[in-house]
Amino acid sequence: MCSSDLLRYHGGVARLEDRDSSNGTWIGDERLKEPATLASGAQFRVGGTRVTVLLPDRAEAAGGAPSLGNDTAGLVAVDPATTALVDLARRLGPSDLSVIIEGETGTGKELFARAIHRAGPRTRRTILVVHCAAVGEEALFGREGGDRGVFEIADGGTVVLEEVADLPIAAQARLLRVLQDRAVTRLGAARALPVDVGVRSEEHTSELQSPCN
Repeated sequence: MCSSDLLRYHGGVARLEDRDSSNGTWIGDERLKEPATLASGAQFRVGGTRVTVLLPDRAEAAGGAPSLGNDTAGLVAVDPATTALVDLARRLGPSDLSVIIEGETGTGKELFARAIHRAGPRTRRTILVVHCAAVGEEALFGREGGDRGVFEIADGGTVVLEEVADLPIAAQARLLRVLQDRAVTRLGAARALPVDVGVRSEEHTSELQSPCN
């Protein structure tokens, strides 16, 4: 989408504007001149790019039971490849698989991670987004006799880890153990605690340090 076009989603409503884009924004054969409200499944075109709008299920937006088939957290499918990603988020939601989400800055990795969270049974539980470069091992794993780490806090929910490669190599090894055993050992503790957490990792690059490869 051109930078001068704007699609906003708020309160269950998608609102489309065109801010003097060079190619124009089109709904059918009509060029968009005034802001328009779009329903889920509506299509519009920006230049040669056709966009399909996929919105969360209305019942979920109103506070009812979530729909695992339709809730995509406001993701917008721009082309067949993106539509396939939206479908993938729906299918990953009910699973316990740990997921690595790769992409450049600003491409919507966190939005995709939240869509996976909302599409599964963890949607009513906590989702924590953690920037690995800004936290220490104690914040991640907790300390015996001290505070709980993010995996204990998010037990039953989802942890989104941004840039795992920014963690020290020792912390990456400890994280790998959490993923393999579904249990976390607090710093200074001898006993691991079981945790039920969906882990989504956002990576700018696939170059993770060993041993997490």
